[in-house]
Amino acid sequence: MVIFQATKENISSLEERLEINYLKSVNLPTNTIDGQDIISGLTQNPKSLPPQYFYDDRGSQLFEQICELPEYYPTRTETSILHQYAGEIARMTGVCELVELGSGSSTKTRLLLDAYQALKNSLGYVPIDVSGGILTESAHELLQDYPELQIQGLVGT
Repeated sequence: MVIFQATKENISSLEERLEINYLKSVNLPTNTIDGQDIISGLTQNPKSLPPQYFYDDRGSQLFEQICELPEYYPTRTETSILHQYAGEIARMTGVCELVELGSGSSTKTRLLLDAYQALKNSLGYVPIDVSGGILTESAHELLQDYPELQIQGLVGT
């Protein structure tokens, strides 16, 4: 699958409009750094693991597929709400900076970006995700489709 075709012209433009920062692991609690959170979760009953460990590049792809399943209604519900109200949200907020926690592929975000673009509002987008791969991939796609968009991504928990 080709995500984005890089050319000399769009590489410089994209680099000027994209910044991705990786949050330092030193900000994480000690039990996260040394794996104690995993040991603690797996020795509990019922067993559990912190979700951050599921969202590497492959885990993010799997989650995107889960979101398309008929049994997984949150994505459909959120998308329906945004289809109905994105224009109103854009009108009410005007020029702003859009911050999204757990941005993933930013699919639903496009509904808001379209609404802001229709109003000719400039917009900054701050996607935050634990997966640097999907964040970078979706940022490049968004920059191709929204020529005025500025993105400052954050990778971390």
